[in-house]
Amino acid sequence: MGVYMRPNIFWILTDGTRNKPGKDKYGRFEVYYQFDKESIRFNTAISSGSATLMSMISILTGRFTSELYPDFTYLLEKGLVYPTYVDVLEKEGYNINSTIYDIGAGRTLFKLLNSHIGIKSGLATTKESFEEFMYIMNNKFDKEKSNFVFIHTGSNSDTDHYVKKILEYLKEQKLYDDSFVILSSDHGYVDYGRFHYLGWALQPRTHSFYVDENTSQANLNIKLPSSLSEVKGKEVEVHVGLFDMFETIFDYLNIKYSCENKKAESLKLLIEMSNEKTINHFNERILRTDSRFSIQNHRKTRIVGKDKVFLVEYERNIQKIPKQLKEFYIKTEKEARNTSFKLIEEAYKKSDISKIKNKKIAVYNYNYREFIDYLYSELKTNNNIVSVLDLKGIKKDYKKYDMIVAIVNNSEFHMFDKLVSFSKRKNINFKLLNSMFKEIKYKKYSYLKGALNDPAIKNSRYGFLVNCYLYVMLLLVKFYELHLLNKKRNYHPIIKSL
Repeated sequence: MGVYMRPNIFWILTDGTRNKPGKDKYGRFEVYYQFDKESIRFNTAISSGSATLMSMISILTGRFTSELYPDFTYLLEKGLVYPTYVDVLEKEGYNINSTIYDIGAGRTLFKLLNSHIGIKSGLATTKESFEEFMYIMNNKFDKEKSNFVFIHTGSNSDTDHYVKKILEYLKEQKLYDDSFVILSSDHGYVDYGRFHYLGWALQPRTHSFYVDENTSQANLNIKLPSSLSEVKGKEVEVHVGLFDMFETIFDYLNIKYSCENKKAESLKLLIEMSNEKTINHFNERILRTDSRFSIQNHRKTRIVGKDKVFLVEYERNIQKIPKQLKEFYIKTEKEARNTSFKLIEEAYKKSDISKIKNKKIAVYNYNYREFIDYLYSELKTNNNIVSVLDLKGIKKDYKKYDMIVAIVNNSEFHMFDKLVSFSKRKNINFKLLNSMFKEIKYKKYSYLKGALNDPAIKNSRYGFLVNCYLYVMLLLVKFYELHLLNKKRNYHPIIKSL
């Protein structure tokens, strides 16, 4: 008798595809509608993050995006530091391979997916993704083992055609019938509506800035192996998490996965039985989508409950949320802060600033309150005298301090230009640190250049007049983000220790 092999898993992910049709390249592709007839479609699949990296780390870990990292600095520098479903698959004997679209979408991050980089550093078309997929199938696919193959494509003009070709290939090679085949997106995309120019100008940011229905809902379809289920052509109406998919596959395979703060649940009962008890359970479930990590500028959170959806911006409106959703938000926020500050503490202990002793230090009061509070408390433990001051206080009392410390957690270096120039003029011992407490160089921010280099302008294929209008809108948006929103931030109180 031959050795039993678990079914292969093929996951095809089209980046940034809305779960409804549209007139742009981000609408639901025809291949999805064809696949609906052969698979289980989850009509309301919620992505935990409205950007690719945020969504993917949630899918791989089964956890809410919000609680995994303090900000993108930690994610990009440390990579995945948590247990993942892929780790378990590998231990169970699965051969792991993937092709990841676009260098910016995280090729280097997903080393655990054994990404093949064969054609070039970043894939511009789905044809190139298909060619990498074929390279994997011809050179790395192991017929003597169970395989997990992940194919990440962009929402390109050729995506529909080449995703169909991938499915056709699996059928031709007799791999389709008894495999898990998942077709999904990682999140949705802004819907600019019928008047595309106007819609784009009003919402010049892409999917990662907004957390509405269009960006937070993803496509999610799964075709189950014929040896494990006879269900196909079924639609599931209750809302589920995109991160539930691996948990579901593991349930069918009888594989266990555990981790701290796991929120993923198996959808097997929804698929196979869909009785009233199961449906009620998922109806009562609460999920969240975040546009940023836990300690990051301009974070927005979309909370989805039974017949209720709320947008939380900068924690200003949590008192208006119904009790159950409010308790959920507070609980998951606490988890996010606890996890984030474990990483922050680890970074701080490795930093040079943690070694400073017996000094008089002024911390610039521009960042999230909890982050400043942590830095203030830690610096004091080394017999330092520490103050938390705004720019006015620093200018008044700078001669009393041995050094001035400022933490940057935004790419614009906004609100630091006056402090930097003042420190240079007065020859102050000034340390500008990133959120991992590493000293960084100041870069002057220009609104004009910032708007001109914005992806909305760079990726635009419209005429001169439309781009001029978009440019003006971007300038207004940047002014709003960098000035008006700061009035709503949760600043730390001023602490004068001298």
